[in-house]
Amino acid sequence: MKYPDFDSFVGLKIYLEKLFERNVDLVRKRNQIKPSFLNRIQKDIINV
Repeated sequence: MKYPDFDSFVGLKIYLEKLFERNVDLVRKRNQIKPSFLNRIQKDIINV
């Protein structure tokens, strides 16, 4: 699987923020994410 480059990632963030008129945080779910962090954000995650 090819991962998006930085410009594409930021471009998606900007696009979604304009579309939804609210702040958006993008996080790639990976094994390196600490479980404590994942637990804190779990209720707000929308998988796309």
